[in-house]
Amino acid sequence: RADRAEVIASLEHAIAEQGQAIVEQKRLLDLGIEQVLQTHVRVSNGDFNARVPLTEESVLWPIAVSLNNLLSRFQRLRYLEDEMQKLQPQIQQARMLDHEFQQMRQEIARVIPVMREARAMQRPIRARKSGTILDPLLSEINDNYLFVPTLEER
Repeated sequence: RADRAEVIASLEHAIAEQGQAIVEQKRLLDLGIEQVLQTHVRVSNGDFNARVPLTEESVLWPIAVSLNNLLSRFQRLRYLEDEMQKLQPQIQQARMLDHEFQQMRQEIARVIPVMREARAMQRPIRARKSGTILDPLLSEINDNYLFVPTLEER
């Protein structure tokens, strides 16, 4: 009977210790969950530098690492997006310049045959304006002659 009482006391003690360990594990788990939630709230409020401050001992460590990696990637994407927004005016300007360049190429391709014909026919140049930045040049050359000087004129 005394042995039995000792066994019961020993089991009660083990159960009490186990209960305390479970309570402590629950407390640590609740604390970890709270830290993860606080990080979510900070990020939701625009703090993209927020990270889950858990250590390797935490049962939530794998979740914290995964979330922190995701936040780092998101932060990097936000940075790249901001940089892209800063470049938008230059990109738009480059597009406009490319468009103007293509228009000039087309206009030059249109004017060259007009000039060749005027030279061949020994007539003044008559090139229509096109609304491009070449119009001032066309104004200067219109009504002028292109000719190849003879040997005597050289």
